[in-house]
Amino acid sequence: MNQALGRSRGGFSTKIHAAVSGVGQAVRLRLSGGERHDMTEAEALISGSKPRHVIADNGCDSDPLRDPIQAQGVRPAIPSRTGHRRRRCPAERYQHRNVVERFMNRIKHFRRVATHYDKTAAAYLSWVCLAFLLVTLQ
Repeated sequence: MNQALGRSRGGFSTKIHAAVSGVGQAVRLRLSGGERHDMTEAEALISGSKPRHVIADNGCDSDPLRDPIQAQGVRPAIPSRTGHRRRRCPAERYQHRNVVERFMNRIKHFRRVATHYDKTAAAYLSWVCLAFLLVTLQ
């Protein structure tokens, strides 16, 4: 089983990838090694669901991600990367990307989630889910 530990500058780390609803509730969570790019998990986060909007930062600007999103009839709000072809990004929709950032900030207030004490991915993901549940119930 993949334990979602990756080598980065600071040592071993884990990255939390989240698909979040418009009101800041997690729809889907995935873990990967800390050195992995967000693009590696982005398609898995949106597969099997019918989102009304897909909002991501410019690191996710690629045709392999945009094509399945547009095939579902959704116009992605992903700004273009520097040096790549310019694409339109609806600014009024992109301004809501902070909902994901606020979700991550809230669950990382829990020390066990922020410092990743757990050795297995299953145990760590369970603490992430528990932190989300406690934040949601507040």
